[in-house]
Amino acid sequence: LDLSFASLGIDSGKDHTIGRNFDTVHFYDESYWQLQGDPSKLQVIAEGIEDDQSRPLFWTIEPTVTDAKQPGRVFVSILGHYSWTFDDPLFRILLLRGIAWSAKKSINRFNELATLGVELTD
Repeated sequence: LDLSFASLGIDSGKDHTIGRNFDTVHFYDESYWQLQGDPSKLQVIAEGIEDDQSRPLFWTIEPTVTDAKQPGRVFVSILGHYSWTFDDPLFRILLLRGIAWSAKKSINRFNELATLGVELTD
């Protein structure tokens, strides 16, 4: 399944610190998609087309005290079912930014890990 995030800017994707500087990115992965819950509470970072419908594949949510006993931050990546996805520096950037954002740390905190062990070519 070739997933193209041609709509990365939908909702707040480009404006969110996790999606900063991304327009379009392609990953070869599986999404195993079936969202449960209220999608209006999501802040979509990136989406892809599955079954001819746009589906959020990276998103965040910040539950309020009324939604949860303790407020926190949640970052979700549906992708990552294939090990080679984790070798992609662009996927790593999104994932590592999401982890840092969830911990309320600088999204640049893990930048050096994005290419660790990756063979880069021109």
